[in-house]
Order: sequence, then structure tokens, then C-alpha cells
Amino acid sequence: YGQKDVSIFKLTRGFKITDEVRQYVSLNLLSIFLRDFGVKLGIALDTMMIRVAINGDQANGANSAPVIGVGTANTLAYKDLLKLWVRGSRLGRDFSNMISGEEFAIDMLDMDEFKLRMQGTPQATLNIKTPVPTTANLMIHGIMPDDQLMAIDKSAGVIRLTSRPLLVESDRIISNQTEETYCSITTGFAKMFDDSVVIIDRTLAYSAAEFPAFMDI
Repeated sequence: YGQKDVSIFKLTRGFKITDEVRQYVSLNLLSIFLRDFGVKLGIALDTMMIRVAINGDQANGANSAPVIGVGTANTLAYKDLLKLWVRGSRLGRDFSNMISGEEFAIDMLDMDEFKLRMQGTPQATLNIKTPVPTTANLMIHGIMPDDQLMAIDKSAGVIRLTSRPLLVESDRIISNQTEETYCSITTGFAKMFDDSVVIIDRTLAYSAAEFPAFMDI
């Protein structure tokens, strides 16, 4: 508070339906349009959140997400995810929630560690005291670049700033016998902690794109 200014936005959508449509069309078009608007609104809010998580909430990109590479450029190995999870755990960040595009998600689902069943027990037991996620959540969104994966700590990454929740208003125009319905929401997102969102870019080698200095222990 008092350290930076963050912009929020008003999103609005309107529908106009004539009396003839209401009288002669058996479908409840208003209900169908409102339901579709709800889906698109959710996608729009997700897009706003992801943009803030990646680029920060300042025009100069001051708190944009750090980008790290992988062990071997243009490939992706389970060890690359472990490197992210272990560093995040040491910082007190839970990176078990990730967002990627379709191509990246398909390649992850095709990794042996996520698709093959393992049997038997290891030769020795190693109890790691720094908690590393045993399960992870992967969300797919079209705004993510094809070769990037975003890991985010839900509790510390981005906060939603809603000035006014979803408002649905209706009005009838008698002169042309039309009923108008408008939906609007005033909201936005702000970045909380810079070390709570990390981008893995598999086109970069980790030797050239390491964790930033503020994520060193």
C-alpha cells in the first residue's frame, strides 16, 4: 500500500432483444447469451490475470516474472520441474499450480513420469525434509506462449482487485419495444511477490537463464 499504483478496468457487455423475439422464439435467448457471456468473462479475467502474472502490473514491467531455462535447450525433462519445485519450496513458495499452452501441456502429459506406472520400491529411501509437490495442477490457456510454462503460488502471486462485482441491469425501451440487458464488472489484478511467479522457457538453456539474484538463498 502506498508503494505503487495499479489500474483496474470495467468490462461491459450488452444484449438487446425485441418483443418479437421473446414472443415467437421458443428459446430463452437472453439466458443463452448470459450463460455464454459468463464463459467469455471467465476467459477474459483469466487472460488479465495471466498477463499481470507474466508482465507485472506496472507499465515499465518492473515486477515481471523471472524466466529460467532448462537443462538442455529445446527439450523438457522432469528434472527441470524438480529444479523449480525445490527452489520454490526453499523460498516458501508452492509452485504446484502451473499454466501453459496446448503444445507445452501435451508434451508434459507425454512425459514418462506422468504417464507410466511404476512398480516396486527403490533400493534406498531418502526422506526429503524440504517439501516438494507430489501432485501438481496444470491449466491450459491460449494466451501462454507455446514454449513457456508458468508456475504460480496461488497464495502470493496475484491478487484480484474488484471495485464492483458483476452487475446485471435491464431496461425496456418502449419506443421500439426492445428490452436491453447490460452486464458489467469493474476489476483488475495486481502482482504481490516477485518470487511467487516463475516462467520456464524450454528454448533457453539454464546456464544462460538462471534464477534471478532475488531468488537465491
